[in-house]
Amino acid sequence: MNQENKNSSEEITLVFIIRKLTDTGKSISLKRKFIFLNILVFALLGLGIAFLINPTYKASISFMIDDSASKNQLSGLMSLASQFGGAGNSASSFSEENIVEILKTRNIFNRALLSSINIDEKNDLLANHYILIANKRSAWNENSKLRDFTFKNTNTDKLSFLEDSILGTFYSDIMPKLEIEKQGNMTSILKVSFSSDNEIFTEKFTNMIVNSVSNYYVALKTEKSRKTLGIIQNRADSVQAALISAEYGLARWKDSRNMVVKMLGNVEEGKLIRNVQILNVMFAEIVKQLEIAKISVLDQTPLIQVVDRPILPLAQTNLSKLKAMIIASILGALFSIFYVLIKGKISEVLENIRHSS
Repeated sequence: MNQENKNSSEEITLVFIIRKLTDTGKSISLKRKFIFLNILVFALLGLGIAFLINPTYKASISFMIDDSASKNQLSGLMSLASQFGGAGNSASSFSEENIVEILKTRNIFNRALLSSINIDEKNDLLANHYILIANKRSAWNENSKLRDFTFKNTNTDKLSFLEDSILGTFYSDIMPKLEIEKQGNMTSILKVSFSSDNEIFTEKFTNMIVNSVSNYYVALKTEKSRKTLGIIQNRADSVQAALISAEYGLARWKDSRNMVVKMLGNVEEGKLIRNVQILNVMFAEIVKQLEIAKISVLDQTPLIQVVDRPILPLAQTNLSKLKAMIIASILGALFSIFYVLIKGKISEVLENIRHSS
């Protein structure tokens, strides 16, 4: 008995499902003109959107980190630095992960946007160019502080509150479009890519962001050795000035003797000559060490070597008109069917209420 009831229940359920599907198919069939019209409208909307959306340009730049200098390469310079009270070269080094994180910082972004660029034979800051292409003027027109605002300060350490705030909004707009990836696990090559709807800005910003991190990296890596070079240079200038003064002193002493030679005069002349000779030896040694220091600093640069730069015209990505129409048509069909079914369900509920009352 229970088995018969179970079979009967399954048959009723199956019949109910088939009936519902049939009713749904009839409802959709009755509204096929409405559905087709909606699909056509959505397809035309998709086509219009494809025409309105600007193409996207993508620029990529590949570079590798040149950190091959030995830690003991500048041992001579470090020894020399200790003699003059300075410090040797920094022994720290950056990994690819360090560079990736530095590329994402506000400091590097600000340096890139405040770089001078040449567009249409005019030099201007990249940030001012972005203001124009992003149509910021129209948005700022009602703000008296921003209406005529332009960036003039290129020192990122001395930005005003307004300049820093504006660069902060630019950072939020631009940086999400920056992609950084490592080219293989066994290489030290990094690839930076940036996309936007302005071809010139895309190319300039991609180059400037890598130039900025390169300059920052080089400056940081050579900071101590450059300080040591400065100390040696100052010492060389001092010794040179003392040598010149001693040489002139010896010449004046000889001129004042008027060809009269006395034993006491010989002693004084010997002292002056010896002073000049000592200063000559000191100056020659310092000049030699100064040249070593210069070569040592130069030997560390460049620490970032560009492998491949973006070249205009850039590759562009357009929204396919056919793809846009197909996607829009599918959305239109789903929307129309959903609307027909919901409307039919609401009508059915209202009809039941009217009958029951």
